[in-house]
Amino acid sequence: KNQRLKIERRIEEIEKAIPALEESLAALSLELSDGEIAADRAKWQAVSAEYEKTEQKIQSLYAEWDDLSKQINAS
Repeated sequence: KNQRLKIERRIEEIEKAIPALEESLAALSLELSDGEIAADRAKWQAVSAEYEKTEQKIQSLYAEWDDLSKQINAS
């Protein structure tokens, strides 16, 4: 039961984190389409790297959420 509570808490954390990260991803996407940033190779690379990092984090959280949900449903 204690383990189930930990899993449920983690699922809640993930469900709060994903929308915030998706908002960040949208903002980064806008930055990438900004003419000033596109013209500055260093800035564009930095924003692009942050975009990829954020996208990977979202995918990782979705995978963790899926795994934890299966654990809850199996118990």
